[in-house]
Amino acid sequence: MEFSIHICEYNRSNTDCETIYRPEGSGDYLFLLFKTPMKVYDGTAFIIAQENACLFYTLDHEQHYQAVQKFRNSYVHFWCGENLGEKYGIPQNTVFYPQNTEAIDELIRLQQREYIVKDPYAVEYEEALVRQMMIMASRGMRLYQQTAEEPAGLYQEFQELRLAMLSHYEEEWTTEKLCQMANMEKSQFYSYYKQFFSSTPHSDLIEVQPGTFHRTDRGNLRLFQLVSFQPLFQTPLRLFSAGMAAARRQKNTKYEVKS
Repeated sequence: MEFSIHICEYNRSNTDCETIYRPEGSGDYLFLLFKTPMKVYDGTAFIIAQENACLFYTLDHEQHYQAVQKFRNSYVHFWCGENLGEKYGIPQNTVFYPQNTEAIDELIRLQQREYIVKDPYAVEYEEALVRQMMIMASRGMRLYQQTAEEPAGLYQEFQELRLAMLSHYEEEWTTEKLCQMANMEKSQFYSYYKQFFSSTPHSDLIEVQPGTFHRTDRGNLRLFQLVSFQPLFQTPLRLFSAGMAAARRQKNTKYEVKS
């Protein structure tokens, strides 16, 4: 048979700190989506794979990983007449981080259902789902690489725009205005904003409104937490200095806070 799923489990939990070790592999292909941090042996040493990391093991390759603490993952063991990782450009036998793990996880859930229920044409549908999962992972990996390779200038422009918006929250910041300043369409602007800051302009503005935070040093601190701390990059020093100047101006301004 050219294709078959050997076992598939969605959101599977094992014993804390459990180790999986198959020195000669499992004799099939294994696609893993980690839901908790894992220590993965890469042939020379253990590396820490973070939550939402993926791993695609090829035939007969050593499989060796251990939960850092809690053990939870989704996975599928399958056989195929061709190497789908090679076909779709997925990293093999090494950890990678696609951007769309929720979609990948949903496909594994659907695979598990087909594997258990065995509706008509189950094998054909299982193969279609596995191929879709591999394509989804490939696309998600390309998105991750594009994010990592994004010109530093683009992130810097968004940081400056965001700092201006939060420093002058009392002004009217419409979607049209923000998109015009960024010279982007709405969907593209919001995609980058969420990618860079894990938030939306509306949510950030609410965080610094006087009705949400008293305009004291605590409020200024929250402003810099919003502007300065980002998961992907570090805020340039000149932006932080500009923010400090804005805070000093705000500190000298009196506000009437309504309870």
